[in-house]
Amino acid sequence: MAVTGTQNQQVSEGATLSKFRITVSVEGNDFGVWDKFTGGDLASTVTPYNPGSGPQVPLPGIQTVSPITVSRLYDLNRDHANLPALYDAVGGGTCIVKIVPLDKNGMAFGKAIIWSGILDKVTVPQPDSSSSDPALITLEITPGGQPAGGGT
Repeated sequence: MAVTGTQNQQVSEGATLSKFRITVSVEGNDFGVWDKFTGGDLASTVTPYNPGSGPQVPLPGIQTVSPITVSRLYDLNRDHANLPALYDAVGGGTCIVKIVPLDKNGMAFGKAIIWSGILDKVTVPQPDSSSSDPALITLEITPGGQPAGGGT
């Protein structure tokens, strides 16, 4: 079977986990590009209801968004200098997290997926004199609702 141009294009634009740009701002300050992102999942609990003599009816539930965690390599000049601003924002600072998919050339593809929320936690590297593991800084954010954007 021959591969058409359309099929070939679909294969070549398949995403890998490394082909996304994650950016974070806290209290309107740009904290740049981050390496890892987890969470932000949109979910709902659907409740089944059984009426007296009829078939089961699914009742939609309230949407919830799971907490977001972003992390990156701890850079002394960038991250250590900005710790006071991050610490001051814990517990009430507004955060914007954006994820933009990148095409095979590293260019933005489509619209960003954007979450808005509150900074809950800042975790700095945990020193260990016998380790050569990368030192990471991590932010935990509670989203205020479903993400915006996406699509083209």
